[in-house]
Amino acid sequence: MICALLMLWMASQAVSAEAVQHMQAGIEADKQEHFEVAIAEFRKATELAPNLAEAFVGLGRAYMENHEYGAALAPLKRAVELNPDLLVAHEFLGYVLLAQGYAAEAIPHLERAGARDALGIAQVDAGQLAEAVVRRSMRGNWRKRSSICAKPWLSVRMIRICCTTWVAPAVCCRSSPSISCWP
Repeated sequence: MICALLMLWMASQAVSAEAVQHMQAGIEADKQEHFEVAIAEFRKATELAPNLAEAFVGLGRAYMENHEYGAALAPLKRAVELNPDLLVAHEFLGYVLLAQGYAAEAIPHLERAGARDALGIAQVDAGQLAEAVVRRSMRGNWRKRSSICAKPWLSVRMIRICCTTWVAPAVCCRSSPSISCWP
């Protein structure tokens, strides 16, 4: 369904049929966790449609899934340049910046995307503990499992911060048994 909507939208944007085919192939490869293939397909889509922000988001996401965070930066920055209102581009760029150790630079993107849990981690890493605590206390329910713990592209360090800072460690350790969540 999502693929059909994406294809319909891209058709309205005057994107070439070949670029659409590469986008579709990239999406399928990503679904099957063939990230090298997805990277190649999305890269070709960005070459054929250099103004299609969604192709750059797909490329950045494929790099993220393949744990190539440094390589994900450029396409995600390009996606934000092309379409500053594309929230998923801001969200993924914020995650990548945070994973690369650029917490302060990640904050505006995570704020824009409404990625509250990652924003709290970025604020803690950037030394903005008071802002992180205020933001978190405004949300309430400290025991609720954080959705950010389930993000596959987070580093072990970020997951540990998530587990020990935002949720009960036992909850997170059950969801990520291969990670030692205890400080």
